Amino acid sequence: MDAATVARFFTYFEDMKRELAYLKKMITQVHVAQNRTDDDHSDVEEQMFPLNDNDQLMALERELNDRKMRKKVLKFLCSIGGHNLGDALTRILNALMKPAISCNYTLHGKGKKKSFKALKLYSIICSKYE
Repeated sequence: MDAATVARFFTYFEDMKRELAYLKKMITQVHVAQNRTDDDHSDVEEQMFPLNDNDQLMALERELNDRKMRKKVLKFLCSIGGHNLGDALTRILNALMKPAISCNYTLHGKGKKKSFKALKLYSIICSKYE
């Protein structure tokens, strides 16, 4: 194959990649819209996240005692996709909190860092994959 043919293939594949990303976004939007009910304010989650500081995280943890709030947060998390489990978890954590908060946590809480596993938010994330 000559260089021009290879370049056309790459251009074609890049176009397909952009179109696929667009279609995934549209499917997610349709899926989220279909799952909304009149009393479900999914926009609240979108306005709530990402969390900016530890006070907001602790306030959310208190709110997660409410079953309806847990359900809303889970629904929001389910609207976040990924190419594989690792990618999905990275996207979820980035959507949930800013790096200024996440850098204070490890899964089990080593050294001066807190345990992410101890948060109610962790159990909700895990329930997404059950």
